[in-house]
Amino acid sequence: MKMRKWIVLGGSVVLLFLLSKSTRNRGEPVWITLEDKVASVQWFELKEIEEPSGIVFVPQRGTLFVIGDEGDVAELSTEMKILKQKRLTPPEGAENYDLEGVTYNPANNRLYVVVEGDDIIFELHPETLIILRKFPVDRSFGNEPEVIKLGGDGIEGITFVPDASSPEGGFFYAVNQREPPLILKLSIPILSSVSDAPAKILQTFTLALPVRSLNEIQYDPAKRIFYILTGFWNTWYIIDEQMNILFRGPFPGLQSEGLTFDDAGKLYIAEDVGGVVKISFRSPIFPKFILRSHTFLP
Repeated sequence: MKMRKWIVLGGSVVLLFLLSKSTRNRGEPVWITLEDKVASVQWFELKEIEEPSGIVFVPQRGTLFVIGDEGDVAELSTEMKILKQKRLTPPEGAENYDLEGVTYNPANNRLYVVVEGDDIIFELHPETLIILRKFPVDRSFGNEPEVIKLGGDGIEGITFVPDASSPEGGFFYAVNQREPPLILKLSIPILSSVSDAPAKILQTFTLALPVRSLNEIQYDPAKRIFYILTGFWNTWYIIDEQMNILFRGPFPGLQSEGLTFDDAGKLYIAEDVGGVVKISFRSPIFPKFILRSHTFLP
């Protein structure tokens, strides 16, 4: 049995939850739903940002950065007031940059955004939103000349993971949307190079459960887990650093392409159909004992 719950927000209809009865066998990820934990839902249209496709909360600034399919980058307050905005300009005659993922490195105070299709990672200054460097992703890995297909859907999300074992201060994890849907561990020479340089694929991962596409990846350093968002039926997966799936379930929103939590636990969702959804919760989303142990329920 399936049930859809619709909520009308500001004249727009948002598919908020897809709920399913589910049975779980021993060793399978824990199935979670959010509906009974929600305290409030707000939708912000944000007409200035065309087709929002990525979002990240930066604790050091207490603000959010949102990107869009037409090259928009904006800094917003948690009340969705635009503090600054810039449209990244491609070379004359080229199409607008299709930005599809955004992350932040607190060690060097820089933003990193992905250009879909071209699969180039831009380094931006959060104050000026100016492109400082460009890191094209080397599509090859191992014996495969094109793990990321040239002309395909390409990289759809990116996140930074601090790691003292890396000479660059950490690794980047990205998701290749389709053909095939993969999680990529990247090394980007953000410290060893002062100019543009290639990003290298170090490892590739597939989720233990079949998915048709991957839309987003965000790392939570406090919990040491990743949030993975898939397309079509808006499902999300919570996985640990070893790529084990801890939780899965229906995800709020309609054509959600980006997600982030602020330091108060509020969830923000970038919607490809337009705007950002903000959700407050009345109770914790995940069972704490599972997060502590990073193991499945017996």
